[in-house]
Amino acid sequence: LLDLGLGTPATRAGIIETLLTRGYLVREGKTLRATELGKRLVDTVHPSVKSPELTARWEQELAFIQKGE
Repeated sequence: LLDLGLGTPATRAGIIETLLTRGYLVREGKTLRATELGKRLVDTVHPSVKSPELTARWEQELAFIQKGE
């Protein structure tokens, strides 16, 4: 996913912690598992919004904004 520009390990760790806090994921030993709430959220969201390509495009555009381009 890094090839698509999808964040850093630190940002992904923060996202995972948020998902755990909100009850979308649970830890089972060293494994993360989606809860029923998390599965329902994924099923509810439109496919275009949850695509890695869209996220990569957003991150690329934000990088351009940050550079003043």
